[in-house]
Order: sequence, then C-alpha cells, then structure tokens
Amino acid sequence: MSKNYQPLAGVLTEDEVINFLGVTKNQLGGMRYKGLPFIRINARARLYFEKDLIEFFASCRTILNKDVETV
Repeated sequence: MSKNYQPLAGVLTEDEVINFLGVTKNQLGGMRYKGLPFIRINARARLYFEKDLIEFFASCRTILNKDVETV
C-alpha cells in the first residue's frame, strides 16, 4: 500500500463490525436477516456503512416505562 492510502471514511469491514459490537458472525448474520443493510463484495466479504449501523440500531431501540416521568 502507498503511504497515501486511507481507508474509506464511514465504511467498516465485517470483522471491524464484529469487533466493535462484540458479537459473533452468526449474531451479525441475524442482524442482516432483520434488515441491517450491507454491501456484498463477494461470497465471503461484506462492507457496512457506519450510518446504516446507527440507523438500524435506532430503529430497534426500545424505551421501557414510557409512561413514567423522568427526573
């Protein structure tokens, strides 16, 4: 690689996502099945946009005790 090489900003490999989230490949596969967007590079390689990860988790967010007033 050249000295000027910089990874794409905001794009993560599958291994980076697994390490960052602390999940297994199977768990990440389950998230894809539930709608986590990804880019298929080939049969074994996928890329993920950071923005898509944030939006996916925001859509899965659950707020318990909505009726309770916050202090």
